[in-house]
Amino acid sequence: MVDHLPGELENIKKKGKYIKEKLEKINTFKIVDIRGKGLMIGIELDEPFPELRERAFEKGLLLNMISSNTVIRLLPSLTISYEEIDEIIKKLEELL
Repeated sequence: MVDHLPGELENIKKKGKYIKEKLEKINTFKIVDIRGKGLMIGIELDEPFPELRERAFEKGLLLNMISSNTVIRLLPSLTISYEEIDEIIKKLEELL
């Protein structure tokens, strides 16, 4: 298992970069910053959006909102697929 670790870490970095690039293409004024490392990503919003968590849940998306509902914290599974990433981005785009 340890022999595969360097390859897996590179894959995680690629997926994190892919998520950030997709998020940057979302056309909304609500996103003011996207930051993170690997698959740990924070999406800072321009103002609190307390109902976002509930609205996302209704679409089948579980979000972790922090900093008084101004930051979406994404921490997906390390095995997330590109198809699953695209589905998350699509739902976020609809919500924002």
